[in-house]
Amino acid sequence: MRTLIDTRIFILSFKFPYLSIEHKDYPIALQTKSFVDKIFHNNETILISSQLASEVFHVLVNRGVKIPPEHARKYLTALLNHKNVECRSASKENISKAIELSTSSGIHIWDYLVVLPFKNGIDRIITMDPHFNHPTLSSIARIENPINVWKSEGSD
Repeated sequence: MRTLIDTRIFILSFKFPYLSIEHKDYPIALQTKSFVDKIFHNNETILISSQLASEVFHVLVNRGVKIPPEHARKYLTALLNHKNVECRSASKENISKAIELSTSSGIHIWDYLVVLPFKNGIDRIITMDPHFNHPTLSSIARIENPINVWKSEGSD
């Protein structure tokens, strides 16, 4: 199974150890942590684009409950070096297509740049972002939301 885990799912999973039990995101973070751990234990191939890695690092150190940059760096380095992780950067064609799709759909270009490097090679996208239900994204891979809460990164 080739799985792309979107930004908010990764963020909540990564921030789980930093959240107090009283934090509003604690229950969702616990669910995402469990789900992400299960994916890694199932030896699925995890797909991470350069855009996704950049978003994850930025949000970890700059938004909400902030993680020390050195912790985020170590975590992302370990993630990117994991035997089941495949990384790709966006090509010139991916960027052009992302601009075209963003213009026509009104969806942020970032969402396309997360996914397009793996187009034709993704089985599923794990996300909480409602934008991924748009046909321009849902036609790329099966969309799954294990949390059943729909929120874009940056929304509360």
